[in-house]
This record gives sequence, structure tokens and C-alpha cells, in this order.
Amino acid sequence: MAATADDAGIREVLARYMRAMRLHDVDLMDDVFTADAVIDYTAIGGAKASWSDTKDWLRGMIAVEHFILFVGDVFASYADDGRTATVESTWHGVFVATPDTPPLVIFGTYDDELVRTADGWRISARTDHPAVQVAGTTAPPA
Repeated sequence: MAATADDAGIREVLARYMRAMRLHDVDLMDDVFTADAVIDYTAIGGAKASWSDTKDWLRGMIAVEHFILFVGDVFASYADDGRTATVESTWHGVFVATPDTPPLVIFGTYDDELVRTADGWRISARTDHPAVQVAGTTAPPA
């Protein structure tokens, strides 16, 4: 069984990703992904690409009124040497493109590969699996 500190460290990496999305600050994600990470966002209109290429695409994708994501369940399986982990997590969020558009409530999962670095856990590979999208009827108050 994994140490509680590892579980907490992985949840913290996922929370930093969610915070960067909320703040519309892709540069904060440099402390989430490894420099050589491969991200698969094909299910949401992106590509399967390096972190640097994904970062440029993501910057445009989150240039919206609101994009708030929350991490849910996190299931980590650790390699015997404790240096890598395979992680499935659930996420949900609210996406509002412009102040006059209805919110889109979204749910899905991430399949991540994480590596332990000198600076803590980092995502080295990610695949996004959006599952449900529910359009709202009103935009949130300004």
C-alpha cells in the first residue's frame, strides 16, 4: 500500500492543475507536468502532443469567462520501486465561454502516469476522457 504522503502529493498535483485552469494561467502547469510529458486531449478537440505544444493549445482553450474544474476520486497504483504511479481520477467542472452564454457542466476522468521527481510528483502522460456535458440555462452572475 502506498504511503499517505504519496497519495497527498498526487492529489496536490491534480489540485494545482485545477487551480491553474480556474486562474487561466497555463504557466502554473509547468509544476504539474514533466517537460517531456505527452498529453492526449483529442477527446476535447486538442491533439496528442508534447506538453509544450499542448500548452499553446490549452492557453487558447481556457481564454473564456470561467473554467472551473474540481478533482474528485483519485485512485493511484504505485510501481514496486515507488518512482512511478498510474492514476485514474474523476473531475467535474463548469465552463462558461462568454458572460452571455449558458454554462456547460462537464464530467469525466483522467488517466495519468506520474513520476516522482526531486520536486515531487509530476504528470508524465495524460489522457482526458470527458463523459457527460450538460448545458445550463443561465450564465452565472457577473
